[in-house]
Amino acid sequence: MENNFFEATSFLSDFFKNKMSLLPTDVKSRTVEIRLRREMPLALTLENGTTYFLERNGQISEDPCGDVLVCSGGEIEQSFLSLCRYSVHTHQTEISQGYIMLRGGHRAGIAGRGVTEKGEIINITDISSVNLRIAHEIRGCAAPISDLLLTEQRGILIAGPPLCGKTTVLRDAVRMLSSGEIGSPKSVLLADERGEISAFYKGKAYNDVGMCTDVYYGIKKSDAINMGIRVMSPRYAACDEITEQEAPSLCAALNSGVRAICTVHADCPDSLKEKKAVYSLVESGVFGSVVFLERGGKIKTKLRRENF
Repeated sequence: MENNFFEATSFLSDFFKNKMSLLPTDVKSRTVEIRLRREMPLALTLENGTTYFLERNGQISEDPCGDVLVCSGGEIEQSFLSLCRYSVHTHQTEISQGYIMLRGGHRAGIAGRGVTEKGEIINITDISSVNLRIAHEIRGCAAPISDLLLTEQRGILIAGPPLCGKTTVLRDAVRMLSSGEIGSPKSVLLADERGEISAFYKGKAYNDVGMCTDVYYGIKKSDAINMGIRVMSPRYAACDEITEQEAPSLCAALNSGVRAICTVHADCPDSLKEKKAVYSLVESGVFGSVVFLERGGKIKTKLRRENF
């Protein structure tokens, strides 16, 4: 976990990188987000959801008014260039969507001034905030849902609030199915639009997503699912953070005999029902089971479709 911290912070400016190297080891291993905001204190989000602020001496504090490290505009700009590896144009498509994908599965969300053309966002400039999300790969974290992976004849929807570990559990579920850790190895289509699940880089998945997984990266999830079902003949299709845009593709997957394993932001059945397009996938039988997670990736509730 500490190695992930070092890898993620290596993409920031030398100033920020050196300051964060002073943090205690246990803080490094538990940090999931690093937030840089122009002329505001540098903030860390730990795995339990608590926000701390980095002090100049390398310690952390819950008090943002102490001797904390304030992010200057120059350091924000330097970090943005470093995140792009000093080649902004090669990341232009990602930047226009508000993020930069990094080697190792880490992702930097960005905020600033939007530039539009014909009603479409084509760029973000004057960067004001950076949210560096640190990838975590935890082998075995999907074991508590292995019973569903073995017995569910339809799809599985993994739901929970932000930063509860949905992507981490999804990644491990894909690995378990694809590697044959449970049952025989299954072919899995992974629609990994932003590369966070597989840590896809130059044709290779650097996270362990199993030996029988085919990854589509940089393609809209709906397009990847439609394309993959036609040409890769998967048994399962997996993707992260589904919305109404993926609903038709997931219905088509079910009709093709492909089971879906997906995640969604929803912390309870009622909040899931408010997402009408996604909940319709439960009602129609695309998903036969819904697993609700709480902080730390722990299973809160497992519900079969008929119990909603």
